[in-house]
Amino acid sequence: MAEQELRIGWKSSAVDISLGQHSQGKKAVSSLSGSSFCIVTDDAFSRSTIRQIFQDAGISSTSVARSFKDALQTLARRRHDAIVLDTGNNGRAAKDFVSAIRGHEDTDLSRTPVIMITDKEDVEDLEAIEEIKNLGINSVLLKPFSPTSLLSRVRKVLKVS
Repeated sequence: MAEQELRIGWKSSAVDISLGQHSQGKKAVSSLSGSSFCIVTDDAFSRSTIRQIFQDAGISSTSVARSFKDALQTLARRRHDAIVLDTGNNGRAAKDFVSAIRGHEDTDLSRTPVIMITDKEDVEDLEAIEEIKNLGINSVLLKPFSPTSLLSRVRKVLKVS
């Protein structure tokens, strides 16, 4: 089964939404090995899965935050190249978190790319897609997703091959 991708464009920006697939393939991604990521989710399984995908790709610099409050503190202390945000059951709080990031006084932090991982139901209608765009989320990855689709999103937001 091939991975499906949907690109929804606006005048000045676009949100890429990936309809992921399950895949057991692991691919080394040396172009990302020096990158730093903050993984934000309250779900232990999701945290360990995302971290393992990154480790398998040669990415060793990851921070993990179990709550949005912890994530803000972690992000304020150390610069990260991107934030991987699994919304879980906290859709509204996740949106508030992204708004806090985008409105942060530290311009490096406010410009940090955000990849949102969420369930398909959360982005099925056009209003939700418009809200995602307005929040400043750079890319959306729908569950279930493959390691390849996550790393593809990361490469796209960081503009590396």
